[in-house]
Amino acid sequence: MRGAPDELVWAKAQSQGWALISGDLGFANLMTYPLGSHSGIIVGRFANEVPAVAVVRRIVVAVQALDPEEICGSLVIVEPERIRLRKA
Repeated sequence: MRGAPDELVWAKAQSQGWALISGDLGFANLMTYPLGSHSGIIVGRFANEVPAVAVVRRIVVAVQALDPEEICGSLVIVEPERIRLRKA
């Protein structure tokens, strides 16, 4: 859904019960997307120069390191050297 409006991406994830994975920091806004109101939001924070394949690998490793129950309702920020988790 690359390039789709945030509202459409959000609605699709919500309707399917999916965790949302994005590079858009707007999805990290807890006022708009409160903890516990979704199946999880994972936001990647990487420099634009980082190749997409490296970003995907890092996000996959981060998701595999977390229990699915930790992700549900939480905000996960994935950076090159760390994972930050805000639990619901």
